[in-house]
Amino acid sequence: MSEAFARKATGLVREIGFVTSILITICFVIGLGWQKRAFQVVGWAPIPETAYLLGIPPIVMAFLIGGIVVILTIFVFGMLVASMPRSGGGYVYVSRILSPGWALVAGWSELFGFGACYGAVAACVAEVAIMFGGIAGLYRAEMFLTPEWILFFGAVILGATGLAAALGVRMAGRLLQTVFWIPFAILIVLWFSLAIATPEMMESGIVAITGHSAIEYTRAALDQGMREAAAGIDYWGAVSVAMLGAYWAYIGYTGSTFVAGEVKEAHKALPRSLAMAGFIIMIWYMFTSTLMSNAARMVGVIGDYSFFSAWGFLSYGKGSLAAAGLPVYKAWLPVTGMFMWEAMGWHWALGLLVIFSALFVFNDLPPFYLCASRLVFAMSFDRVFPERLMDVNERWHSPLKAVAFVFALGMLGVVAESDIFKYLGPWDTNLLWRIVGSSGTIETADMWDGIFFLLVCIAGLLFPYRRRDIYEKSPFRRAVAGVPVISIVAAMATIGQLYFIYTFMTNPFEALNPWGWAEGFWTTVAILVIGALIYYYYKTKAKRTGVDLTAIYTEIPPE
Repeated sequence: MSEAFARKATGLVREIGFVTSILITICFVIGLGWQKRAFQVVGWAPIPETAYLLGIPPIVMAFLIGGIVVILTIFVFGMLVASMPRSGGGYVYVSRILSPGWALVAGWSELFGFGACYGAVAACVAEVAIMFGGIAGLYRAEMFLTPEWILFFGAVILGATGLAAALGVRMAGRLLQTVFWIPFAILIVLWFSLAIATPEMMESGIVAITGHSAIEYTRAALDQGMREAAAGIDYWGAVSVAMLGAYWAYIGYTGSTFVAGEVKEAHKALPRSLAMAGFIIMIWYMFTSTLMSNAARMVGVIGDYSFFSAWGFLSYGKGSLAAAGLPVYKAWLPVTGMFMWEAMGWHWALGLLVIFSALFVFNDLPPFYLCASRLVFAMSFDRVFPERLMDVNERWHSPLKAVAFVFALGMLGVVAESDIFKYLGPWDTNLLWRIVGSSGTIETADMWDGIFFLLVCIAGLLFPYRRRDIYEKSPFRRAVAGVPVISIVAAMATIGQLYFIYTFMTNPFEALNPWGWAEGFWTTVAILVIGALIYYYYKTKAKRTGVDLTAIYTEIPPE
């Protein structure tokens, strides 16, 4: 081992088992978006439901196609993590295969993506608990759905989860197990209730919860231009739009690679756990979206449209529930479940759906802390980030300062989701709100994530050629006609990543583009430039202090 590294061992301990490694990936992915994505994308492009191929909604097809791309990308990550089973995820692979400069820039942008998205998740835990509790009649939601309260609750939730993560992977794992299995048990009951749905039950539940019939929603949506909103879009065009929503929902599918240095027998366990988690997530998304859309399509049918398209259009498209005089209960899986449970006489159990929705959002946070802090740790350990951030507590085997740094980044997302900056003026003239707001920050963060994974896929493509020394030792080395399989798969995954980024950058739908692209573009440029400057500073410092960065990036980091 070269003396170039700051120390010969990281100080991290391999305590994560196979099941927990699967849950880290599943929980990193399955959080908020999947609960509403079927309604969300049909709201963006509400094509006639009679145009669905074999009756399959565009989002279900998009989850299938997107899932295939995800599985291909997982194959790339599986090969890379088996060859370099160290904490830091994609940063380690890009730095050892492409270049340390690209790795630092990619890692820096991914950190901001983590902070923005998962800080927002902390605020969303409070939002969904308050919102769905109000719909269930548990309390008056409007009292707490204010920027001040959301900011407060989000900060508390983010801080409490950070404290658990600071106590090490064992404590974080216990928390993760708790906040996954409880809502999953409720989900099984919810799946069953949607599977036995009938038109009479759905109609009865909608009237009981909203005070309006399903047909009123469809009429309101048609009156507000639902049919015209998708003019000229065919089924595959709608699938293309839905692919954007599907990609958002899949983000985080390689989460456990960031903590590879703490997974038992990572070179064997992680490729299997990644693949298993990927298949579970794809089936989960397709199954849930099918049940949810089928139940909603049973009622409110007028010509080519039903309550499903109407509710999505009024909730997330150009329509408006408020303008239609309907309750502003946006289309979500928990509310759909409330319709069925109310019809089944389970009013007493509606509070369980509040717990379900909040915990399935909350379970994003433990993986976020583990993954983001290990990314910070890896860059610090390579001495291209402040060195104090690689300090590991001997009792908890946790990089406490890195966890604290991640909390600070996460507060960016809490502030964004709370929309506290709206008090500085109207949205259309308030530059700060447009940049650090719930739309601009979160949607731009998805692009940062896409850039990061694109670089990892390129690294996978070049891996067998630029780092033959590492590739030859890989336990998953395969070739077809002399071409490494990973190169073939990485090329396909890279094309998929490019497609997702292209779709995100060029979508023509106003419902997907409520904020100025200029702000998002220049924010991205600023973050990438800052990342490049950080690398330049530490590269220059290394020369002055005699640190051999070349040696560092030639070797795999120690355990």
